[in-house]
Amino acid sequence: MHNARDIKFRLPWKALGPLRLVVGLLFVLAAFGKLVSYENTIRQVATRQWIPDGWVQPIADLLILLEFGLGLLFVTGRALRPTAVCGALLSAAFSLLTFRRLLAGETGACFCLGNLLPLPTPVMFLLDVALVVSCLCLFRDQRVETNDTEDKGRALQARRL
Repeated sequence: MHNARDIKFRLPWKALGPLRLVVGLLFVLAAFGKLVSYENTIRQVATRQWIPDGWVQPIADLLILLEFGLGLLFVTGRALRPTAVCGALLSAAFSLLTFRRLLAGETGACFCLGNLLPLPTPVMFLLDVALVVSCLCLFRDQRVETNDTEDKGRALQARRL
């Protein structure tokens, strides 16, 4: 009889490709939305009182570049493990910010995806949490796949000798 600790969750291999593409496209969409409504992006970053005035525009630029870069890395499947970690951390930070907005009673449009797709704050919070979970799934399953591939490579190499 199996207990709960013996059962390991693992996404089917066929689900990883579409999940990776969806996550990547969401990051690219967020970066593009922030770029299209650049002035609004700067205003949104400026609303964070803990960011000094001189840092607002560089942080907005860095955020756009980071989201665009992560999106491209997810879509192409390059450096998936570090990309998944960075994506999970960025999405977790966004989750905390949107959760803070929810606690403050703000349920209006959240411009996390820019003016392209203004979503209500509760919906954006759920999307951010889903991104965190998706990135962690991609990290975990990529790790398992890498180990399987390395083991197969060693076995093939041993047979050649």
